[in-house]
Amino acid sequence: MALTVNRARLEHAKAKIVEKHPDFGESLLSLLERDGSQICFARWETDNRTVLRVRPSKQIADQFGITLEIPVLVATHENLQPRVLRQLEDHTELRKSPSADKDIAILIAASSRAQSYVRDRSRFSYPILVMLADKLAAKEYDDSTISSEVARLMRSINHFDHSGEIHYAADFFGRIGELKVLTDLVSTGESVGIFGLRRAGKTSLMYQVRNSLRETTNENQIESIYVQLNSITDADDFRESLVVATAQIAKRLGMHLPKKGTDMLNPDFSIRKIERTYRNEKSYREFIETEEAHRRWVTQRRWIYEINWLLDKIDRDVVIVLDEIDLANELSPDNDDESRVSSNQDLPRVPHQVSPTGSSVSVNPRSSMDARSDMNWVLQQLRGIIQIRGERGKRSLSILAAGVAATVFTRSERFSRDNQLYGFAKARFLGPMSHNEMTHMVRVLGKRSGLRLEDEALFDSLYEEYGGHPHLTRQACARVADQVDRQVAEVPYQVSLEDLQRVYESTAEGSPSDAVQQTFRSFARWYPSEARRVRHTITSGVAARPGEIPHAIDLGICHPDGRIRQRALLRWSPEYD
Repeated sequence: MALTVNRARLEHAKAKIVEKHPDFGESLLSLLERDGSQICFARWETDNRTVLRVRPSKQIADQFGITLEIPVLVATHENLQPRVLRQLEDHTELRKSPSADKDIAILIAASSRAQSYVRDRSRFSYPILVMLADKLAAKEYDDSTISSEVARLMRSINHFDHSGEIHYAADFFGRIGELKVLTDLVSTGESVGIFGLRRAGKTSLMYQVRNSLRETTNENQIESIYVQLNSITDADDFRESLVVATAQIAKRLGMHLPKKGTDMLNPDFSIRKIERTYRNEKSYREFIETEEAHRRWVTQRRWIYEINWLLDKIDRDVVIVLDEIDLANELSPDNDDESRVSSNQDLPRVPHQVSPTGSSVSVNPRSSMDARSDMNWVLQQLRGIIQIRGERGKRSLSILAAGVAATVFTRSERFSRDNQLYGFAKARFLGPMSHNEMTHMVRVLGKRSGLRLEDEALFDSLYEEYGGHPHLTRQACARVADQVDRQVAEVPYQVSLEDLQRVYESTAEGSPSDAVQQTFRSFARWYPSEARRVRHTITSGVAARPGEIPHAIDLGICHPDGRIRQRALLRWSPEYD
């Protein structure tokens, strides 16, 4: 009886879709069920939105590994906005449904902009098949099937090739233990630093911690502030960024500033700037000196009052997330002069002001090491704010930082003086993925990209080559997807060991082999003495003593017994002679 009722409801919903979309409704339903797939859920919600789920046919399940129901969103908004597409993520009957497949979705749209929206990898890191309503109405899909359309889609996108951070939990792979530990620590007000090799997934992990914090109950809700230090120009900009980010939380929570604003903030929560009025080069230089003096006084001192005042108004626990904290850290003291020079290339630069006559006016030029020291002073001030708030019984404020070198918190002396941040935050190291985590990631991304990886020897080979480093592994698989001829009729392509071997052997700039060397050079900048011992192991084949290379082991360059973990390093041992 229940089955009959459900079938009746489904047929009623399908009839409603045809009624509301007379131009393409019948063509859509016919396409979705043409190859033996079956519409198992349908709901017309508004004139512009309908949600469906399609149970894939055996052919689709066997060919693409799509065994769960395919979520389908019909969005006929003429002025389609990206937020509408978030329904694919947030709707309980679409991707959030327990019966829905997480690696494919279908969007029926009236707006041609839909195609560009779904290719925004920061929003959607899984394949979305877009079909336009006017083409459905024109019967352009009458000779097509879902399986052929999915094959074309997967052939067109390489989901391994994603260099940005992962924002959404559904597209984040592994690191379950690390995620829980970090979330638990910052939830209790602990300050933590997470340190790992370049492109090991630190930023993506911090995004997932922020997502976890958002999911806490309203009574215990924890706000987070995100600041990326490689987008900061100098220490003053760092302080201003912290104040602005805190102010934005206060604004979102409905707080209002005084009518005239504050010393640092305008009434609209933006940073207050001095009125720039000058007539000639001399007055411009005088203005620059005056402005810089005022700016230093405001940002170096008043920012502490401002951020404390804002935090009191927010009245919630807050975590400050600091990415690329190495830019506030001293280079390793046993780096030689040449490595120090090359390492300064990515440091914050003091900007030159441009005068009315077009000439460049340098304001207080400082060395790269001075810039690092200034940024480090901001961290020290931040520590003072955290400690004083704790002593006064205020709501919790803590730091979650990420970088390569843990010395910012673990070395007792830095910048030729006592390190005021020593022991301030717990230092945790982000090692490589486990074999199971890497295998799951490669399987899922292969499924989304029209690649089939079934032989366990493939996963073993990838794990031996890159030691479980997520980005290096993805980069190698991305090269395979780019190099093989994925014809529509042959999607998914069956990956072989020979395909992987061709990628391993490539030495071109930007190749995975090149990326392995770049990652090791980054490690060598911060841990030069350990890097020398690792180089000796590479060239001699003699395992290093584990006690001499603790960071190389923790970060996944070497095995716990001192042997090289990333086989790719052994392929280019002459590079380290």
